[in-house]
Amino acid sequence: IASSPGSRPYFRGLRVDWGSLLVQQQLGRPYPAGVMISEVQPNTNAERSELRVGDVVLRVNDVDVPTPAAFYR
Repeated sequence: IASSPGSRPYFRGLRVDWGSLLVQQQLGRPYPAGVMISEVQPNTNAERSELRVGDVVLRVNDVDVPTPAAFYR
C-alpha cells in the first residue's frame, strides 16, 4: 500500500489505496488498473460480501476507478 492507512476515509465499510509496485512484483505480473482494498470494517456489507484486504476494485457502478479519488467520488 502506497500511503498510510489512516489517510483515507472509509466508504461503505472499505478503505482503499493505490496498489504498489511491490504488489506487482509479488504477483509477477502488472497490477490491474484499479485500487487495492487496504481495510475492511467489521460488521459491514463489505465484510458480509467477503471483500478482503488486498482485493482489487476495478469498477464501481459501471465506472472505472483507477485511483482512490475516483473510488471515493
